[in-house]
Amino acid sequence: RSTNWRMGARLVGFASYVRLTGDRAEVARVTPALRGYVERLGRQIRSRSRKGLLQRERYSSDVSASVFGLHSQAVVWQGLRSMGQVWQEAGYAHLAASCRRLSRRLEASLRRAVRSSKQRLPGGALFVPVTLLDGERPYSALTASRQGSYWNLVMPYALASGFFPPHGAQARGVLAY
Repeated sequence: RSTNWRMGARLVGFASYVRLTGDRAEVARVTPALRGYVERLGRQIRSRSRKGLLQRERYSSDVSASVFGLHSQAVVWQGLRSMGQVWQEAGYAHLAASCRRLSRRLEASLRRAVRSSKQRLPGGALFVPVTLLDGERPYSALTASRQGSYWNLVMPYALASGFFPPHGAQARGVLAY
């Protein structure tokens, strides 16, 4: 079984491929598999027990802690948005609408989780934990601990997703941290 992060990355990657190549035949070929990803992700997003977030998963392949990972959730959000656009342009209106609904719901849940987890630091820096809702604290130096180093490795996935608008206050604050 694919992890949420992997499913999100595949949605992002395929949407990028289609935007670069315009390969509509490939859209038809892979839609059944990608529809399955969207259905699996949708069941999790609609679950009341997680308040609209995707289920907890391993932090990474070599860190087994089960977390609500900002990095993986943001990649899924990006994938749903990107694939929704591809399906809209390819004439799959129902799948596009489903992606839009799910991405909006996941975005709202992620924004609530970030609001309750973030910490504003002196000098304008903003610590947004990768492990949402688990009390992760800012690191005195990212390279001084394994967890801080992992934060530094995976936060770029959240930043690259567009979840924090580029050049926006939150992105600038996270980069200052």
